Amino acid sequence: TRFSPTASKSHQWVSVKPGTDAALVIGMVRAIMDEGWYDEEFMKAHTGYPFLIDQATGEVYGVMRDVTDEKTGKVSQKKAPYVWDVATGTARLFDEEGVDPALEGTWEVDGRTLVTEFSALREAYEPYTLEWASEVSSVDPAVIRGLADDYANRGPAFLCFGLGGPDKYTNADVLGHALVLVTALTGNTGKKGCGTGWYGGGGAFHATSALQSWKLPEEFKASKSQMPMYDMPYNDNNVHVALTFGDAFTLEAADANSMLEWVKGLDFFAICDIYHSSAVDYADIVLPACSKFECDEEVTDLRDAKGYLSLGQKCIDPLFESKTDLEIERLIAAQWGYDQYLPKSHEEYARHRLSKAKGNIEGFTIEKFQANQGVLRYLDSDEPVRSTLKFATDTGRMEPYYEKQIKFGQAFPTYETPNEAYEDNAKRQQYPLVFMQGKSRFRIHAYYSASAWFQEYFGPQVNISPVDAEARGIATGDAVRITNDRGTFVCTALVNNAIQPGTLFMAETTYNHYYPEGFLQNVTNSHRQERCYEMTYGPQIPYNDTLVEIEKA
Repeated sequence: TRFSPTASKSHQWVSVKPGTDAALVIGMVRAIMDEGWYDEEFMKAHTGYPFLIDQATGEVYGVMRDVTDEKTGKVSQKKAPYVWDVATGTARLFDEEGVDPALEGTWEVDGRTLVTEFSALREAYEPYTLEWASEVSSVDPAVIRGLADDYANRGPAFLCFGLGGPDKYTNADVLGHALVLVTALTGNTGKKGCGTGWYGGGGAFHATSALQSWKLPEEFKASKSQMPMYDMPYNDNNVHVALTFGDAFTLEAADANSMLEWVKGLDFFAICDIYHSSAVDYADIVLPACSKFECDEEVTDLRDAKGYLSLGQKCIDPLFESKTDLEIERLIAAQWGYDQYLPKSHEEYARHRLSKAKGNIEGFTIEKFQANQGVLRYLDSDEPVRSTLKFATDTGRMEPYYEKQIKFGQAFPTYETPNEAYEDNAKRQQYPLVFMQGKSRFRIHAYYSASAWFQEYFGPQVNISPVDAEARGIATGDAVRITNDRGTFVCTALVNNAIQPGTLFMAETTYNHYYPEGFLQNVTNSHRQERCYEMTYGPQIPYNDTLVEIEKA
């Protein structure tokens, strides 16, 4: 949407209307199918595209069978889908030996009309022409077709679905699902240079299976929360006490006014934080944590670091009254007489985690870390970063068809507009601008906001296009007020050619006491997409799905 620092390094920058990324990817899917740019061999061997579904109900045609978990021994029932075997002309289970599945076709079996998922996708996507995708996203049809051509035919290719951009709209699940479709069509996964999702960079190597966890007595188990934190201000619940680590209430929830009203109603609220963050102002007790550079011991904990395992080492003593997280936890546990169950020191914990070092960390010891400046390279880290062909699904395949989403009309990704930031929304008469936020190169979320240099050069600023600025008499450096029905805040304007007319952009939130008035999250959208509650991580917070107006303050 905007010409970001990342876009400035690209060979091609494609600017879309806010919240319409899914339409562009759906257009790519249509082009790949129409042009025959898909990888039939990959689709048959590693995806659910050959699986048969009931044309009338959308249900995947299969049988339930017992499956035993190799690690736990627990038995559960999972559906095994049927495919149409070309060799025998019959429906057979997808994983039977010697099966040659048809990728397209329709057959009558047991009084049902069965169709492959790929054939069903072709039919479902008939309305989604390149012209439709262009009209929705504002990207030229030839550009969409060119992107599909490059992705399918000039790979390997990686679809980087970043955190803090197109995932912050209420229709973001449609986009994520469409990215699964296009990856499963082309086979751009499971080999060097391929993948879909967030790219960590440097090396995806982990030793978590070899590192030992600290065992607590059987009676100590994590209790399940009644509901996610972001739902608590809007739904009845029995939460009276909260302890948060960091600025969760104002950094991880939109519509901050509603959230903070709920926080103020708690009987007791404690916060553990390194900084004077926004939520500190509402806490009954502040537990001052120290940074990772401070410790009262010579070593701290072990961390994955992109091809390396590192041992945290003390730089300075904890400042003022601050303490490490482990010490804070031990002191709290001691109040209840439970501290004997926790490690007595960071070193004891680190040594325990390495006590059965094997695999890619075999032979790693505290002494070896200390002799090598706290860092050891994983033994298998010469291998390049690559995605895998093992998928965490019942079939072990990439499954582009979401049977559980049939009732929502999203078995295949069906395009829908964002909740608020769409062109025809009547609210645009009062609030005509889409308000977005994203990452900054200069800090991690709100961390380091207290830096004097940072505040001098990169305090709360809103980027506005010259077109929108001129229409409102706004110049760079002006104090401006941003408003909608949820709230308001004041910050500094930065007139910027990188911003599309009709949009505003800010680096994601910094602490409220750096604003002349209010706070960025006062205006953001807290709408929840109902169907997403059935997904693994629940509904996304649609920070960017927000309409506002701006004026000189």
